[in-house]
Amino acid sequence: MFRRLEKLSESNSFFLFGPRGTGKSTLIAERFRQGSARWIDLLTEGDEERYARHPDELSRALDNSQFRKVIIDEVQKAPKLPDVVHREIERRPDVQFILTGSSARKLRRAGANLLAGRAFVYFLHGLTSTEMGGSF
Repeated sequence: MFRRLEKLSESNSFFLFGPRGTGKSTLIAERFRQGSARWIDLLTEGDEERYARHPDELSRALDNSQFRKVIIDEVQKAPKLPDVVHREIERRPDVQFILTGSSARKLRRAGANLLAGRAFVYFLHGLTSTEMGGSF
């Protein structure tokens, strides 16, 4: 496992985009312990079906939750979900939303809300020689 140099916001909501296999989910899991965050993994059939069909389910889940961080992994699989996240950022300024995905382009084509001005956007690329250290 290589330590990534990417600096991610600890308090502001953000997107983390990057090619498949660059370690987006691993980086998020490492930096934001899963037990302290509500983790929605859209690669699982249950989560994908639930949130793609009923994106407002996110609001209901948050109403019954004490989590201050919400991680939505592979957000491009439910392109209407960012609309709900947008609304929830306005309603719950104390909650940080972290959305990962491999394709910002796919979200834009689907007409998804990229939360302009409400969330930072980071890109995770392949490992650098600095990150690889002696393994380079």
